[in-house]
Amino acid sequence: MNALSTALRYEIWFLLLGLAAVIFYQLLTGKINTKRLLNETTGNRGFSPGRLQLLIFTIGGALYYLMLAFDREGPAKLPELPTEFLLAMGASNLFYLGGKLYSVLAERFGFLSSRNGGKGV
Repeated sequence: MNALSTALRYEIWFLLLGLAAVIFYQLLTGKINTKRLLNETTGNRGFSPGRLQLLIFTIGGALYYLMLAFDREGPAKLPELPTEFLLAMGASNLFYLGGKLYSVLAERFGFLSSRNGGKGV
């Protein structure tokens, strides 16, 4: 059983590293388009600080979880997440969704229309 577990562990690592290599290659060659990743999709606003903070919190949260997973000792099970971490991730997503809701409502009711250059009513 130990040999099967070791073989499966190596196979999973091989699969994950292979997927990461394919994604990294496609990012470098431009097949995955990241040109307007941080731009607002509604209105004529350009850069979106909400998208930037959500990206930073998501990447930071994933790295924190990986750190917890690699530092664990004992039986092989997934680490428990602290409540504060979950609250911070929820607040980050709520901030992004609130900004998105504001953008959609402002566009619908004309607060950010292209007639006035997005400067309000």
